[in-house]
Amino acid sequence: MKFKFLLLFLFGFLFINNTANANIKIVYIDTSLLIQKSNAAIKINKKLQGIHNANISKFTSIEKKLFEEREDLLKQKKIINKDDFKKKALSLQKKIENLNLEKKKAITNLNTQKTKAESVIRSQLKNILDEYSKLNSISLIIDKKNVVNGLSSLDITTDIIKVFNDKVKKINIK
Repeated sequence: MKFKFLLLFLFGFLFINNTANANIKIVYIDTSLLIQKSNAAIKINKKLQGIHNANISKFTSIEKKLFEEREDLLKQKKIINKDDFKKKALSLQKKIENLNLEKKKAITNLNTQKTKAESVIRSQLKNILDEYSKLNSISLIIDKKNVVNGLSSLDITTDIIKVFNDKVKKINIK
């Protein structure tokens, strides 16, 4: 009697469990592709690239001037006295150190802006994915980098990029 009850219980449990699992819908998305290909991300990446290029131009110009100043100082080494040479050399060294500090600040600032932009994109994406999963009865959305193998029909990246482009026009960072 106990054996029949146990067998019936296990059969019922497995049947109910399989029925519940049949309603689970799992899809995946390539978030890195979305971050690269969405219109807002493309705009912010262009802006950040413009800042990067401006920094390179600015620092290259300053480096060129400092190099010329160094060359002029080396040419004057035999002409001017040692104390003046040391003062000018120390001054040049401080300018170079200041330039290196300014470069580090610019790089840090750019990386901070990039991180903030990605954070805003991910936040907007989470909201869109929450809404999308409710509308389409999706139980689980996985990032493509964590998927070993999956049907291409389960990839919702292009759909989400379209929705993302419609909803997120611009990303503001400071």
